[in-house]
Amino acid sequence: MQKETKAVPDSILWMDPCEMYGVPFEPTEVEADGSFVIDPVANKAMDEAEYRWARAIMGEPLVCALKGLSSRQGIWVGDEARLYEEVKRFTAPELSGSGPLPSGPEELVRHMEDLEYAWVLPQAGLEVLDRRKLGAEEAERYNVPGWNRDRPILIVREGAASRRALFYEAMFRLARHEKPLLVAALKSTRKQRHWSGATWELRMRLAKYYPDARPEWFPWKRMFWEHYPDGGPLGPIHSEDYLYDGDFDPYRILDRAFDEWIGPKGHFSGHPKGLDPLGIYKLMVRYIPILDKVGVKVTCKKPSSKEKTRWTIEGPAWDFGDLERISVRLWFEQHSDGSARDRTSDSGTLMYQPIGVSPQE
Repeated sequence: MQKETKAVPDSILWMDPCEMYGVPFEPTEVEADGSFVIDPVANKAMDEAEYRWARAIMGEPLVCALKGLSSRQGIWVGDEARLYEEVKRFTAPELSGSGPLPSGPEELVRHMEDLEYAWVLPQAGLEVLDRRKLGAEEAERYNVPGWNRDRPILIVREGAASRRALFYEAMFRLARHEKPLLVAALKSTRKQRHWSGATWELRMRLAKYYPDARPEWFPWKRMFWEHYPDGGPLGPIHSEDYLYDGDFDPYRILDRAFDEWIGPKGHFSGHPKGLDPLGIYKLMVRYIPILDKVGVKVTCKKPSSKEKTRWTIEGPAWDFGDLERISVRLWFEQHSDGSARDRTSDSGTLMYQPIGVSPQE
């Protein structure tokens, strides 16, 4: 029996990140159960090596071509043979010598499976799906005309083909604006899809959901939840716990990671705690069209000169998506964000455009 070879064996995918970038794996000690204890400094170096490895794979012609297909055509469907021809056509001439290309449709499909297994495609914000390998319930999550067993391959940017709006895809998109107040408005629709209130009530609501993970903010946040609770069918709710299933709910842990990443982006300049109602009003009016693009509808109306302005925030029926895919993409975006801030122009403009983001967006 002939030994099965790896698809595109000369791809960086098959190289060890630590060996590539001179970061030896040297555990500080080994526990009795066989687990490794690694020094924090060494662990950070290994983490950075893995990030550089992932970025190097994304620079290979195949991944560049898949990103090109998804960004230029939106949603792409077809079979393996057509995809192979499209990959060759979308591979820019200047990239042809920068890495390996599959030798044929079969090797192409196997290599895409390997990229998915190594979490490279989720990190790049791409979904590559084979209709023949999905059950009816899984396929039902997507709304793609013409995607069937005759045209089984689907290539799309994360969330673009989902039948329901993806909560965390909206979070990633809003994070690009570096305005945490946008994320606060999004998070407020997580469980309570519709809310209405006056401007001062809007300020308190946004303060509760503001992505601030600093320890000194926790007492203020607790105070907002206690004194300005969200109403529910069973009466007032005095804690954000109702959003999650306990302290160790994986989505709660994920949200904390998002808070640590997004909160400092605006340097807390738009924190509701430091804004008066007029400041909140001006910012939210400016943010209405941005939130509308991710499915969050914000309106403000002043019924008469004697009545206060009334705000409404309404979100769709969110799909919270695949926890593992979201987590690995967040890991990659956090590293990309850090690298971008290390390489800024004299004007302070970021010189690095995050993976999957086109300049016109």
